[in-house]
Amino acid sequence: QPFHWFYVHGVRVHNKGCFTKTAEVSMADGTRKQLQHMRPGDEVASWDDSRHRLMKSVVKAVPAYLRDAAELVEIQLPHAQLHATEDHPFWSRSRGTLVSAHPNRTMQEY
Repeated sequence: QPFHWFYVHGVRVHNKGCFTKTAEVSMADGTRKQLQHMRPGDEVASWDDSRHRLMKSVVKAVPAYLRDAAELVEIQLPHAQLHATEDHPFWSRSRGTLVSAHPNRTMQEY
């Protein structure tokens, strides 16, 4: 199976490849780095939902399967923009659940 689920700090995540190689990742030191330049051991910014604050996490592996830009949609946020597949799930803090542009496809794929 090309995609699998795994757990990060008790959160179920996947490695389906919903981002392009130029997607930027927030690093623990406040800088940003493109996904294609990430390496195991890099320290990234992540969120501790139980403490409601940023924390540092260490990259264990980097996905080899990344999407072509034509397969993605642009998502505008107040503080950033990102590109992901339409079925990529995102955690909605206000709804307390995963959301996506295509919930039915998300349920089938994930």
